[in-house]
Amino acid sequence: MPPKVSVLWLNYNSSRFIDLAMDSLKSVKEVDYPNLELIVVDNASTDGSIYSLQKFAESIHLKHKLVISDCNLGFTGGNNLAYRHVSEDSRYIMLLNNDAVLLPDSLASLVEYAEQCKDLGAVQGIITNITGTYIDTAGDMLDELGRAYLLLFGCPVSGLPSRDIDITFMDGACCLVKKDALRLIGLTNHIFDEEIPMYFDDMVLGLRLWNKGFKVKSIPKIVARHKRGTSSNRYTKLLYSFLGRFTLLELTNSRYKLLSRMYAYKIIIRQILGEPLYSKCLILALIWAQRISKKILKKQEGYIDIYKAPILIIRKQELLRYILAPGRVTKIRLKEKIEKAILGEGAGDVCRSKE
Repeated sequence: MPPKVSVLWLNYNSSRFIDLAMDSLKSVKEVDYPNLELIVVDNASTDGSIYSLQKFAESIHLKHKLVISDCNLGFTGGNNLAYRHVSEDSRYIMLLNNDAVLLPDSLASLVEYAEQCKDLGAVQGIITNITGTYIDTAGDMLDELGRAYLLLFGCPVSGLPSRDIDITFMDGACCLVKKDALRLIGLTNHIFDEEIPMYFDDMVLGLRLWNKGFKVKSIPKIVARHKRGTSSNRYTKLLYSFLGRFTLLELTNSRYKLLSRMYAYKIIIRQILGEPLYSKCLILALIWAQRISKKILKKQEGYIDIYKAPILIIRKQELLRYILAPGRVTKIRLKEKIEKAILGEGAGDVCRSKE
């Protein structure tokens, strides 16, 4: 019998995409893996979606544990609640979004790779968009300014990497984590810090795994389809994206921590007249990040060393160009640089030590 896998599946007000959520559950039922358990947590939904999903699960004879939360715990708290219901004999934890659909052979492929890689902390495969026409992410990367990038986002599925690759962190939409690795880094009753509800969790987990000597990998195998952005509106996403980024920088030893704050101030000034809500999100994120990071730093052993993980090194002579260029242009340039480095065309740009 292969090692047991616990699949954590979180629901919150999914009526808007109930068919997709049902497809996600159905994919767990149809996955070609004989030893798994499904733990469904409902995050205090108010739209009745959990009852529709429960009825659907019963109709397809999908065995699962159902946990109903009294309040909305966010993505982080909801998954922590699910984690506390994992069976003791489970060896792996799979995070699966309710807007992500597994391929039948996905779990077997991920477990097979994980069993062969003894120093592995987490692994993901290639995740495509929901129609399977292009890559959603082949893994997630960070740069020194705390910005996250979906590796190979938008590339055709014919352009898969030819080998497994090191990534900064695994994408929480669909990934596999070794339970022993979680326990060895001190995460016995939770996976994520709950101070930030979303858009922060998988980044810190990936960095903590690298800091304790575990690897985070992506394999060149399509494992899931995902419809990104179903769970939050634009400004909620903006707020928590900025909050996650700024909090992350405060928790790490990035040499560009102060510079990143200055860059944020520049954007606030530029946007305050044209799009005041955008500026408000930034201001709230900066203030909130200071408070949250202090709480988290009290619990963890000093700063997280981002240079122990594969990240994009931004050379000092390049800083001015990236700061002055419009945000979208900067992100495109850096994304291209990351992908060239990952695919072997610029290995000096991704490293685990300071210049």
